[in-house]
Amino acid sequence: MGIEYSIGNRCLVYYPPYSCTFVLDPLPEIIIDNSLVQYSGLNSTAVLQGYMSSAVSVNQLPAYTEKLGSALGGLLPIPNAVGLGALVISIILELILGTNDQVSTGDILRRVFAEEKASEIRDLMDEYMRRLTLNLRSPRLQLEDTRRIEAMLSVQLTRLKNSMLTDGHMSPRALSHWVNGAAFHAQMLIHQARLEDGDGSRATAALDLYQRDLNLLNDNYRTYVPDLEALCLRKHVPKLECNMELEGPKQYFSSVKQDIQALIKQHNTFKAVLNS
Repeated sequence: MGIEYSIGNRCLVYYPPYSCTFVLDPLPEIIIDNSLVQYSGLNSTAVLQGYMSSAVSVNQLPAYTEKLGSALGGLLPIPNAVGLGALVISIILELILGTNDQVSTGDILRRVFAEEKASEIRDLMDEYMRRLTLNLRSPRLQLEDTRRIEAMLSVQLTRLKNSMLTDGHMSPRALSHWVNGAAFHAQMLIHQARLEDGDGSRATAALDLYQRDLNLLNDNYRTYVPDLEALCLRKHVPKLECNMELEGPKQYFSSVKQDIQALIKQHNTFKAVLNS
C-alpha cells in the first residue's frame, strides 16, 4: 500500500518572484529559508534599514542607540552591509529589540535544522555568522574567515549530497539541509568576491554545480516518494504544484547566478543612527 498524502494550500516563498504553490502533506516544504532569501537579493541593505525603521519607535531611540552602539562597536557606518553581512546585522538588531517574531532572522538555523542533534553544516553556518558578527568592521578578518569556513562547508555539502545520491540516505530533512547549506555557501562566495574585488567566477562555478546537483537530487527525491506523481494526477494537481520539482530552490540558484555581477559590486553601508 502506498503512502497517502493530503493536499494543503500553503505558500512557498521563492526568490524572485514571490509566489505560492500547493504542498502535499505530510511531506515538508523543501524551500530555502525566508531569512536567507530576503538577504540574498540586490535590496538586502534596504530590507535591513526598513526593518530597523519599522521596529524602533521614536521614544525608543535613546536606549536603542546606546545598545546598538555597544553591540556594533560604535555608531559609524558599517561597510559591506549586504548579503550575509546584512543578515547578521539583522540578527543583532533582533537581539537588541527583543523581537518575538516567529520568523525572526535569528531563528534561521532552528527552522532549517529543527531537532537535528549533529550537523556539520549547521555548525559551520553558525560559526560563520558568529565570526561575521565579531568582525563586522574588519573586511580583512571577514575575508580570512570566509576563505577558511567556505572550504569546510563545501566539503560537508559534498558529503551530504553523496550520502543522498550514493548511500541511499535521501530524505526531505537531508535535502532541506543541503539546499539551505548550498544557498548559504553561494552567498559566502559572493561575499568573498566582494571583499576581494573579484569577478565572482568561483561563485558562478559553484552555482552551476549546485544547479546540476539539484537536478540529480530532484530525480532521486522522486524515487523517495514514487507514488506521489500518480497522486498528483489523480487529484488533478499540476506536477510543479505538487512540490516535486523543487521549483523554489531552482529559481533561487538561477536568480542569484543572474545577479552575481551586481551583487559583488555592492558595498553598501549600514547606518545605525535613526533620525528622531
